[in-house]
Amino acid sequence: MVTRSIQSRMIFTFVFLIVIFSSSITFLIYHITKNQLLRQIDKSAELTLKSISNYMEGYLSEKAQVSKSMTRNKAVQDYDEAALKKLLPQILSENQELSNAYVSTEDGKIVVFYKDNGKIVEWTPPAGYVPAHQGWYRLPAEAQQLVITPAYTDEVTQRTMVSLTAPYTDREGRFRGVVGVDITLDTLVKQVKSINIDGNGKALLVDTSGTILAFNDDSVVMEKVTEQKSYPGLKNFFEKKPAQKTGQSTYLESDDTVYDIYFCSVPPANWVLVVMIPHAAIMAPVYRVTTDFIMLGLCAIFIFGSVTAVVAGRISKPIIALSRHAQKVARGDLTANITIKSTDEIGLLAHSINDMTLNLRKLIDQINSNAESVKMKAQLEKSLKEAELKALQLQINPHFMFNVLNSVNRLISLEEEKKAQQVLDAFTKMLRYSMRDMENIVPLEKELDYVEKYLFLQNLRFGNRVKYKIQVHQELLNLQLPFFTLQPLVENAIIHGLEPKESGGSIQITTEVVANKIAIMIQDNGLGISPEKLKLLQNMDIGAANISSSGIGISNVHSRLKLFFGDNYGFDIKSKLYEGTTVILTFWGQA
Repeated sequence: MVTRSIQSRMIFTFVFLIVIFSSSITFLIYHITKNQLLRQIDKSAELTLKSISNYMEGYLSEKAQVSKSMTRNKAVQDYDEAALKKLLPQILSENQELSNAYVSTEDGKIVVFYKDNGKIVEWTPPAGYVPAHQGWYRLPAEAQQLVITPAYTDEVTQRTMVSLTAPYTDREGRFRGVVGVDITLDTLVKQVKSINIDGNGKALLVDTSGTILAFNDDSVVMEKVTEQKSYPGLKNFFEKKPAQKTGQSTYLESDDTVYDIYFCSVPPANWVLVVMIPHAAIMAPVYRVTTDFIMLGLCAIFIFGSVTAVVAGRISKPIIALSRHAQKVARGDLTANITIKSTDEIGLLAHSINDMTLNLRKLIDQINSNAESVKMKAQLEKSLKEAELKALQLQINPHFMFNVLNSVNRLISLEEEKKAQQVLDAFTKMLRYSMRDMENIVPLEKELDYVEKYLFLQNLRFGNRVKYKIQVHQELLNLQLPFFTLQPLVENAIIHGLEPKESGGSIQITTEVVANKIAIMIQDNGLGISPEKLKLLQNMDIGAANISSSGIGISNVHSRLKLFFGDNYGFDIKSKLYEGTTVILTFWGQA
């Protein structure tokens, strides 16, 4: 399971990296392509608008020049009707785009010629027709300069036209009237409809009054752009038309189509030329390129994922073998070897595992061999402890026995047979107790009984120079201790603490119970121990302290208590020279 997890993680990691890489590349390509395309569209629209605007400007300027040249003509300045009736037809015949040519005076006179099915005909104004009341007259008269009037539909030809009218003066420079020519917008309309940026978009031409002069949809031509209802989004845009003459923006049409809109001014008429391109059409190439890269990325993920799966399988196969071999070793089979034909790190790992298995076999064999040695050593140490204890037991007899018997003899000679009988009774019980097996575990009560008899006999020997007091908690009398625990400690206190002291002294055996802790104290007020020897005794360095057999007894007691209680036992000696010594045995978890 672990190995399959490694293999799957390897595949997941590589595929994840490929996905991140492909996504990053696709994201980068998308933005680069998008920015480049938008710049290209912007530049193309700008160039197209500029080109068409320049053409319109030149076209209108050329036609305006006709009106300006008329203002300098003598026939016009003198308002010579005969000469004008020759001049105006000539002007119309020389300019195919001109539809009408006319000259009017301030006092209401007017000469008009127009084209009718290829013929140039003079127009007779109806009765009551006053030129000064017409917009084509009033505007240049007020502005005193050439004016391009708003577009209108000719009643006869039903064609869209504009008038280029200019004021003129007589030879003395006095305002005399207005001259003008009317031009059809067919040529300009064709130019507008020919605009096609990358095969998309629509073009629109709007005059200063907001009238649509040219559009791909003829149904709204000659309508006010802010009043037509077919394109409400375009209507809203022109209602909030920006102040700048040239620019770019976006607007949302009623069918939820977003358009990028580009516009510029057309001098000298100050018309607005607009190009509208659906944003989706602009972004279509970007989406196509992005889709291609996504498909390419998916193919790359599939290919690299397959390759990764194969590579991961080859890498994980020896790892599986190593895992199974390790499980065998974990179950205790140290006889198996693994063979992997590889010189890379995995092969080195297999070789190392084989070496480790071999070393484990050797180590276990060595441990088994050492275990026998340790067992034999433990048995030898046990025999040594038994020998030490037997020596302690036997050492009581010669010396102590002589002193006891001498005391009995003295008591008999003093005719104190009853007391002599008590001494012999106590001594007999001590001998019987001391002959027990050292492996015995006895209650604290029996150890205290043995010590009390020992102190009774020692007190008799020293002539009441050794006082003693035993005061223990009743609940501790059943505390289990190794046999012969307290007597060596009491004996040590008498021999080294009280016997050398002429005035004698006292021994107290007391207990203390605090929470989960028990302490047994053997305290004397004898000569005490020098600091140097005390430190060695505290470290149980009996040999270095040059201590007698009683010191060996202390070491033996400590070792047996440590073996019996383990870490729940503590041993401490406190002493001040010439003041006394206290031995403290501490037990935890026995209360």
